[in-house]
Amino acid sequence: MQMNVVGLFAGVGGIELGLESAGHRTNLICEIDPAARAVLRARFPGLRLHDDIRTLEKLPKGTELVAGGFPCQDISQAGGTKGITGKNSGLVNEVFRLLRTT
Repeated sequence: MQMNVVGLFAGVGGIELGLESAGHRTNLICEIDPAARAVLRARFPGLRLHDDIRTLEKLPKGTELVAGGFPCQDISQAGGTKGITGKNSGLVNEVFRLLRTT
């Protein structure tokens, strides 16, 4: 069964590439890093690419799987252990916001 996928915090699209290899279809990718977005454009030509989860209003209709790893810098010791409410790690709340819009 093919699923419609959205990739959040996609990086260079490793998760999405794997899911597409398994027969699923990526409908949207969201990534803020400009260098990573350049890789995504090359790997997924013509795919809708959004640059900031905070300005993404809703998930595409028919989304069945949301994939991605939210930024964890604030949780690690290298990031000062600010925790889940840190500037970057707190972006996981944006995933929950988007899930409520479906």
